[in-house]
Amino acid sequence: MDSLATSAAFIVFGNGDGTFNLAFDSLQFVYFGNFSTFTTNSVTVFAADLTHNGKSAAVTSDFDTGTLQIALNNAIGFFPSSPGIFSFPLAPGLADVAAGDLNGDGVLDVVAINYQTSERTVVLSHKHGQKEHSPQ
Repeated sequence: MDSLATSAAFIVFGNGDGTFNLAFDSLQFVYFGNFSTFTTNSVTVFAADLTHNGKSAAVTSDFDTGTLQIALNNAIGFFPSSPGIFSFPLAPGLADVAAGDLNGDGVLDVVAINYQTSERTVVLSHKHGQKEHSPQ
C-alpha cells in the first residue's frame, strides 16, 4: 500500500531590494496536494495578472493528480476552499500551462495541455475574477 505524503507550493515575495524574506511565516501558500511516494511530485506554479487589476494570481498544475488551480491575488495564502481559489479536476498528465489573451477581452486566460490524454483545457478569465472552463 502506498503511503501518502503531503506537499505544498508557496510563493516568496521579494523585499524590493533584490532580497527575499524566507521566514516560514512570510511564505504565501498557493497549492496543497497529497502525493503517493511513487509519483513524480511535479507541480508547476506561475504568476500572471488574470483579472487585469495589476495584481498577480497564482496558477498551479499538478501532473500526477491533474488538478489545475487558480488562486486570485486576494486568495493567495489561503487554503483551497477559500473564495477566490478555483480548482479544476482534470485528468492526470498536466504538462504545460500558459497564459495569454485568447478571447480578445484584454484579460489573460489560462491554457493547460495534458501530456497523457492530448486534451487542451482553456480557462477564460473575466475582469471581475470569474472563471469559465472548457476542456477540448
